[in-house]
Amino acid sequence: MLKFEVICRSVGVSNFGIQHLKGLEEAGLPTPSVNQIELHPFMKREEVVKYCREKGIAVMGWSPLARSKKNDDPDLVRISKK
Repeated sequence: MLKFEVICRSVGVSNFGIQHLKGLEEAGLPTPSVNQIELHPFMKREEVVKYCREKGIAVMGWSPLARSKKNDDPDLVRISKK
């Protein structure tokens, strides 16, 4: 096996779907500690989030406000006024 675990303590990935994460596991590579994915109320990615939770992979959302493209959404406007 690679001397990977000696060189670093943990690995994070970005935009990995379930098939990518399974590919790492099948290849015998370390499980990532975090998967950074686009995640916000308009893109929930429930299957990927569930899979990561089951495998102990933290999920980090990027673009939590949908890149400001949904600022006129009635629910967001209502919440922001509070």
